[in-house]
Amino acid sequence: MWPSTRSDGVFRDEVGRACPPKHARDWFARRSGESLVDRESWLYFIRHGEVFHDPLGEFTARREAFAHYPADVRLKVVERQCSTLWYVTDYKFRWRLVHRADPYPFHSAVSQTADAAMKLCFYLNDDYAPHWQWLHHEFLKLPEAEALGPLLDRFLAGRTPQECVAVVQDIIDILADRLADEGLIEPGHHDMMKAKDEIKARIADRTIREKF
Repeated sequence: MWPSTRSDGVFRDEVGRACPPKHARDWFARRSGESLVDRESWLYFIRHGEVFHDPLGEFTARREAFAHYPADVRLKVVERQCSTLWYVTDYKFRWRLVHRADPYPFHSAVSQTADAAMKLCFYLNDDYAPHWQWLHHEFLKLPEAEALGPLLDRFLAGRTPQECVAVVQDIIDILADRLADEGLIEPGHHDMMKAKDEIKARIADRTIREKF
């Protein structure tokens, strides 16, 4: 139980809670129509921001308590990005949108793919993902950016679905290998539908696994 301190107000204002939830499923508790997971950008910048003066160490201790998602919550947000990469990227984009000449769903799919790939890298590094406007800027600091960054650049620069599809599998391959390196999926396959199912099965809390 945390004693009441001046840090309480900072964390309540920014992430909706003064202290980390006691139960993992409570990370999804609603506040003004949002879950705490939806506000993870604040958690990212609190974790990585500079602390210039904290003589009692209370803010630093609180920040360290909020430094990571619990294991089941991390698995859930990883599963969500794998689901996007399967449904939007592999299924809709590669097999359906590539045959259409409609630029609106094409650009939407490109954006969703890039966001999911970068967010997944943050979660694989046991971190939060920042807001979309900072996502790429902060992604470039991750070790995955060296190999994945040029592929995402080519993907985003593609002027047609065909040009983008040419690099989709390379993006999936890198991410699948990283998931296997983390022990989250079995090595040797690059199927995001199978990956999301494997990761979901690892979530111990049934409510988190099935409801969220």
